[in-house]
Amino acid sequence: MKDRHYLKLCLVVLLVLGVAIGASAQKSFEILYGGAPLPKEKTFRFLVKKYMEANPDVKVKMTTIPGDFYDKMKILAAAGELPSIIRMDDDWTGEYMAYGFVHPLTDRIEANIDKADYFEEAWKPFLYKGDLYGIPYDAAGSMFFYNKNHFDEAGIPYPPRDTDVWTKDRFFEYAKKLTKDKDGDGRTDQWGVCIMPSWFDTQNWLWCEGTNLLSEDKTKIAFDQHPAVDVFQWKADLRTKYGLSPSAATIQAMGNEAMFAAGLVSMILCETWDIPKFEDARKAGKIEYGTTYLPSGKAGAVHRVTFDSWGITTNAKDFETCWDFVTWMSSAEGGQQYLAGEATFAPPNRKIAYGAYLQQDAYWDPKFVIDILENHGHLSEIVLQGAAFWDAMNRATEGLWLGTKTAEQAAKDAHRLVDPILAQEADMRPFISWEGYPNPPKSE
Repeated sequence: MKDRHYLKLCLVVLLVLGVAIGASAQKSFEILYGGAPLPKEKTFRFLVKKYMEANPDVKVKMTTIPGDFYDKMKILAAAGELPSIIRMDDDWTGEYMAYGFVHPLTDRIEANIDKADYFEEAWKPFLYKGDLYGIPYDAAGSMFFYNKNHFDEAGIPYPPRDTDVWTKDRFFEYAKKLTKDKDGDGRTDQWGVCIMPSWFDTQNWLWCEGTNLLSEDKTKIAFDQHPAVDVFQWKADLRTKYGLSPSAATIQAMGNEAMFAAGLVSMILCETWDIPKFEDARKAGKIEYGTTYLPSGKAGAVHRVTFDSWGITTNAKDFETCWDFVTWMSSAEGGQQYLAGEATFAPPNRKIAYGAYLQQDAYWDPKFVIDILENHGHLSEIVLQGAAFWDAMNRATEGLWLGTKTAEQAAKDAHRLVDPILAQEADMRPFISWEGYPNPPKSE
């Protein structure tokens, strides 16, 4: 009897030890996420799930911070409470690198990754003073969407994918014809275009005219000069002067993508991550849509492209596991193969982009997305203090979109509010251009 009790006790002890050993073998880390639209978050969570399925010994906790992610992230950093990994995108990464929140990964990347396997533009946002701080794992770009039903009803040919034909003048002509009072109550209920009340997407229109938001050395605002100031005014006039776009208040209340998906606007500049919303509307029989280039200017059709990476913070306890995660997300054998089937993003890894992604028979046309990324793409103006810059630009230009100030007045306010922020960055500079990086990717 005693022997049996002793045997049972031994078995219990072994079981407890086994559980304890298994628990100690479980690796874990936390990701801090925020500052991006919901479709992005859904895709990120899908990829994290796939990583854990491929690595059952690793537990990944993904924490989403709602609201002003970037300011909250800086508070966490100041308190020393950043998790192991944070999302980095091209518009906000500068502060992470300049303030030392994330590890430089240059040596690891040089030893393990062929940078030529990725779109060249995808590396640039994560380069600071000669070091790389992230590996690109998703790509997206702006696209011009149009409602085929509206064009058919108006007897207007669809916007062609020909930049010599699809110009700003042709676009303006179409927008006027597509703006209608359909029920005869004296109020517009179908708008030709949805113009976002934002300086940010105005960059696309600036680049089409061969000009920029900032001076070349990024020390001051440059949209007080022609033709940049004219672009800002023209865009605002589409709503405030010509009535071709819903009011800023209506767009903010309903959402620009929702208005297009509901068939209330005929043309819209959106990002590739909005495709799932439009696909849902198409499959529900609400709209049929097409895509084309932004109406071309003197420099042709130029589209904003954007890339994300994951940064390993200096708080990371298990660097090796975090490195395994970020490389898996960007590898053709890992996260990139799953990204290929998502409409939200294109894989920045060329092996997958020109393989599984391009070979899809999808309504939204993956081939056109790759064309935007490779041949018509332009990164946003990258500054180091992204959150402060964004807020100051919003305050300077808000009245322009409401019709209470001109573009010239908005530019003067931007000089007053934004130029001091750019001046504060002097100690963080200089940027090292991609051409100056020790080992730039091979041109194809």
